[in-house]
Amino acid sequence: MKRSTERILTTTVGSLVRPPEVLDAMRRKVDGEPFAPENMATIRSLSAEAVRKQREVGIDIPSDGEFSKSSFAGYVT
Repeated sequence: MKRSTERILTTTVGSLVRPPEVLDAMRRKVDGEPFAPENMATIRSLSAEAVRKQREVGIDIPSDGEFSKSSFAGYVT
């Protein structure tokens, strides 16, 4: 766990705006279509890019933006 006694650490909470490629892959999954390995590779790559951008702007505790989850309701069920 990252801690600081010097300042309040920053993070994001919840979902980041998903790129169209992620939305398309998630939509196919929700519709019951097979989840192809290339879809997971795309999601991993774009998640890594989201983390990189957060670090670039100074976010202390970056997240994947919940790109791998279709929605809160879909994740829970």
